[in-house]
Amino acid sequence: MKIGIFTFFQTNYGAVLQAYALQKYLQEQPNTEVEIVDFTTARHLEDHKVVKKLSIKHPIYSAAYYFFTLIHYRQLKRRIIRTREFKNKYFNFTRRYSSMKDALDNHPIEDIYITGSDQVFNPNAKYVPFYYLDFDKGKGKKVAYAPSFGISAFNDEICAKIQDYVKDFDNLSCRESAGAEFLSSIVGHDVPVVVDPVLLHSAEEWSKIAVCPKFKGDYIFVYDLNGAENLIKIAKKVQKEINLPIVCLTSNRLKIYPVDKQIYDAGPAEFVGWIKNASFVVTDSFHGTVFSLIFSRQFFSFIALEKTSSRLKNILEKVGLKNRIITIDELNSFDPTSYCNYNGIDLERLSVSSKQFIQNIL
Repeated sequence: MKIGIFTFFQTNYGAVLQAYALQKYLQEQPNTEVEIVDFTTARHLEDHKVVKKLSIKHPIYSAAYYFFTLIHYRQLKRRIIRTREFKNKYFNFTRRYSSMKDALDNHPIEDIYITGSDQVFNPNAKYVPFYYLDFDKGKGKKVAYAPSFGISAFNDEICAKIQDYVKDFDNLSCRESAGAEFLSSIVGHDVPVVVDPVLLHSAEEWSKIAVCPKFKGDYIFVYDLNGAENLIKIAKKVQKEINLPIVCLTSNRLKIYPVDKQIYDAGPAEFVGWIKNASFVVTDSFHGTVFSLIFSRQFFSFIALEKTSSRLKNILEKVGLKNRIITIDELNSFDPTSYCNYNGIDLERLSVSSKQFIQNIL
């Protein structure tokens, strides 16, 4: 059975790791040939560069950008190399499609076309027709596994934009409850909520690909997407209680945080390793949170962008750890001495119905 995955897999840690996880789980099933559709445009290639074209035309910002890029160049370049090496090692790609027209007109012929996971159903994103599989499926099946809309508010305009796409799917699922309910209202039947693909694998399996850091002693790990100084504020409060150094992984090259170590060079495997070995994790990232759960780490999850927080809230609600969420209003009132209680949390049980969804498709 030939299976083609249409998903994000570029430079973001979560995107790369969810693509790896879904491919790996499908490859482990009997009689499957799985490939990731290599949709890499010139825009994607631009995002892979250390020095990117700036959309903000401001002399002071531009000067700061190029100055700090030069300072961090080796680390930034190393991250790109490590990400490329990870994909070369683990991904089974189709030929490269450099335009959406080429990908839709000349897509590989599969028995099953799977879109997902990540925000592939975001109605405001670029390349919507590609991720909604806007082509003739022939004798194949169109499937959505754990797509995310990346938004929490739905309306008639969004419905009108995507309804023709989703009605052509043979099997639909979603990563968040709100998205599943919205899809159900369009297609007229229940759409199940399934877990992100990274949760289809155990901590033991993830440990096999993790590259652990060469860092002496325990540490507090901060992974910053949009939380910036607020994440550091949380980490500093935790630090006062457990007296450990703070290591911050960020893509924000324009900021120097008051931490013990600031890094830019982690690839996907190193990202997993930093979380696996951390004593405490502070993040505003969904996947930073999920890998903290997988490895049973102590953690806090900060809501940096309320409009994209539904998936993070959903997963923590499912495992009974919503108390690990810190909002902007709670920055000065949260209890840094509180800890996660992992007793009774069974992530494998959480993924049973998701694995059954995939089995039913196959």
